[in-house]
Amino acid sequence: MYKVDLRDAKHGFQISRVVTLSKKQETILKAIDRKLLKTEN
Repeated sequence: MYKVDLRDAKHGFQISRVVTLSKKQETILKAIDRKLLKTEN
């Protein structure tokens, strides 16, 4: 499970959710940037 933080600096909008990613989604994110997938301990 991963915590997802979405921020919009222009409008000051901010939201956080804990989500579960499929293996395919994890693979895509790892290919983009490994730092994006930090697991919550």
